[in-house]
Amino acid sequence: MFTLSFWKGAAERLTKTFVQSFIATLVASIGAAVSAWDVPWEAVLPTALGVGLLSAILSLATSLGNADFTAGKSVTVKLDADEFAETVKERLKQSEITQRIVVHGPAKIPDEEPGKHEAQ
Repeated sequence: MFTLSFWKGAAERLTKTFVQSFIATLVASIGAAVSAWDVPWEAVLPTALGVGLLSAILSLATSLGNADFTAGKSVTVKLDADEFAETVKERLKQSEITQRIVVHGPAKIPDEEPGKHEAQ
């Protein structure tokens, strides 16, 4: 976590977040002012700085929570081809059943074996 690449990534994220929050708050606070002279800067700037600072602190906390990602380390997930195929089949089966229930309603689902319930 305390590597140079981590702190570079955290600093970049923190700076971007601060600037984005500062500008967004500044623009929202200015509102309907006609000119820069009409803006109450003594109220707007501290608010925008406060929001930007809080956002930067939260960004740093997010970076600490996911240090490997912030440091730029990639994660490789290996998946067995058969396991993947089985997962896809199961998902397709589930979506087909869901689609039948949504389209036809539970009472109108066709039987898997025609004529199964006719004798009853």
